[in-house]
This record gives sequence, C-alpha cells and structure tokens, in this order.
Amino acid sequence: MNEETKILWINFLKGLTRSLVQANLYKSDHPQVVEALDQTLSALAAISASGEINITLDGGKLLADGAEFLPADKVPNSIKNVFAKFQAQTVTFKAGVTREELLAFCGAQALRTDPYEHLKEKGVTGIIPAKSVYAKVEAGDGKAAIKPGAGTQAGGGGGADGA
Repeated sequence: MNEETKILWINFLKGLTRSLVQANLYKSDHPQVVEALDQTLSALAAISASGEINITLDGGKLLADGAEFLPADKVPNSIKNVFAKFQAQTVTFKAGVTREELLAFCGAQALRTDPYEHLKEKGVTGIIPAKSVYAKVEAGDGKAAIKPGAGTQAGGGGGADGA
C-alpha cells in the first residue's frame, strides 16, 4: 500500500471513529455529528473510487481491502465495538453511502436490538457487515479482493435467494 493510500485510509478510519463516538453522544442533527459524518463520507468518497472498500478485523489485525493495515491493539475501541456488536469479520462500505445510512450504522452499536434488523429497517444498503469473508485473487494481479461470504448475515439477506 503506497503512502497516499495509507493517508486516505487513516482519514477514513479517523472519520469513522469520530462518527461512531459523536453519533452516540449527541442527537443526529447536532453540528458535531453532522461534521463527523460529512468528514467520514468525504474520506470514503476519496478512497472508494473502485466502488467499495472493506475493513476486516481478523487474526489480531485490521485489514484495509485485504492488506494489513494496523495491529488490533492500535484499532480504536469504537471500531472494535462495531465488529463485536455485529459479530462481523468484515464491513463493506459501498461508494455513495448516504449520511442517513452512516448515521444508522453508527447508531446501531448503542441499540439492544438486532443490529442487522436495525440496518434493514433504516434501509441501509451501502454498508454491509458480514460474519464471514473469502478472498478472491484475480488471475495475474496477485491481489486479494475481500468479498462478503456466505455467513448467516452476509449481505443482509437471510434466505437462499439473498432476500
């Protein structure tokens, strides 16, 4: 991962951390929340030129689109808590995520209800926590692309048809 890409990822993770904290401290229209969400969405837009990004917490490491990025002990607790709440291994952020989707995602960690059901009720389709993932290596490039696997909550669908 080159230095420019690392900076983009750092900005995204800082924004996401701030959004998670602010969204659970203040009401959704509070200026701090709006600013944090906008910062995260701006960073996401800069890094998701390929359509989506994936963050994975596995084996004591945080992976950014399949590449080792941080040891788990350096990952902010608010991000670790999201993985724990969703019992997820990977979270996919699609390009074009809305402020409302990001707010619903950030708010899910404070709920006592099923976080997947919360995302479904809020119509969140641009952020997909997945319990399992697989790596797909494209012929010739040697790079792994993390894709949601067939976990019980992968893609938000519960049935064989993905609905």
